[in-house]
Amino acid sequence: MEQRKTNEAAKSLLDYNASWPLTLVYMGFLIGIYFAQQYAWAHNFLNNNYSNVAFYFTSILGGVVLTFLLYNLGKIIFARIAGYKVLYIKLLGVHFDFSSSKAKVSFNITQVFTIGMKFVPINDDVNKNPRLIFLGGFITEGILIISALILLFTVCLNKETATGISDFGWTFLYAVCYGFLTPLYEMIPLRQDYQTDMYNLMNTKTKEDQIAHNIYYINLKKELTGEEFITPEFEDYNSFYKLHVLYYVYLKNLYESKLEQAFKVLETMKYYSKYYLDDEKYLPIAETVYLKYLIDDEVGANTAFLLVKKDFRKNVTRPAYLSGYRTAVLVLANVHSDRQSVAELTKDFDAYIESFQVKDSTRVVKETEFFNAAYEKARKLKPDLEIPAR
Repeated sequence: MEQRKTNEAAKSLLDYNASWPLTLVYMGFLIGIYFAQQYAWAHNFLNNNYSNVAFYFTSILGGVVLTFLLYNLGKIIFARIAGYKVLYIKLLGVHFDFSSSKAKVSFNITQVFTIGMKFVPINDDVNKNPRLIFLGGFITEGILIISALILLFTVCLNKETATGISDFGWTFLYAVCYGFLTPLYEMIPLRQDYQTDMYNLMNTKTKEDQIAHNIYYINLKKELTGEEFITPEFEDYNSFYKLHVLYYVYLKNLYESKLEQAFKVLETMKYYSKYYLDDEKYLPIAETVYLKYLIDDEVGANTAFLLVKKDFRKNVTRPAYLSGYRTAVLVLANVHSDRQSVAELTKDFDAYIESFQVKDSTRVVKETEFFNAAYEKARKLKPDLEIPAR
């Protein structure tokens, strides 16, 4: 593994989250389409057989929903062609989990504004090429645009065409324009809150990055089933997906009690942290806090936690992975002195373990041991909380 002495790798424009400034671009795009639509109405491109309000709302709502569905359907179709299947779909708080043979559906009100879909290689084949997935949406969007243009030139601009068909054609054209917001978001190569299809295309050019991409999503699936992680090692981690598999290398060292090597991996994770999404940057911080508690450096652990950003601290105490619970229980007890949160976290941990198909894998056994040990350490460090024994 490449050794680093400096604190952080040099960043380029692509390493910064551009979500906020790009929101203005998306709003400007929608406003521009709106005024173009007003121009069409004012100049009688339509025969005005239905109301102005119906024209706008039909095209806006219909276009956004239709394009969103077709774009993602295209990704699903081309993913199957490439040898992938859907791992999960998150839509307005509803989570469809396809990680196991039996699909699971759950609802989380805190994720009501979250929309996402991820894919995993069929049979966990790490050598699959995922790039066709990211092209699938663009291909279906291209078909939709071509259909709208054909309708425009063969029907809408033909004065002899029936009135109703012409009105439908113009409505469909502007619906496609409004719906283009989805592919517009996906085709901008800059970093945003989540990886866009264009960003993924840029980060899976090499065979190593494609393998790292596959391993990352296979491990996300294994996170949900309790199976053992794949833990490869690359010569360097100077790319988005290669960094994202480094966490599993760290966990392997931790499970094997190779603490010195685990610390080194954490340093590499911190060095390349520019490749983490904003809600992932807490990972090396959380593990640093845990390791300091592990070696009985409570002051160092508490300091490491309190010196980071507020959002990172929230992520540490709201674990997204099984491995995060052991750090969270220590922080909730020793820093927050919150007995009720410790009890709720413990209940969530037990429920998470119970949800696994595989409960006897090394990582599940180790994480259970680590959590129980962290829980007992919290009880001893904070006897005044009167945390009950497990």
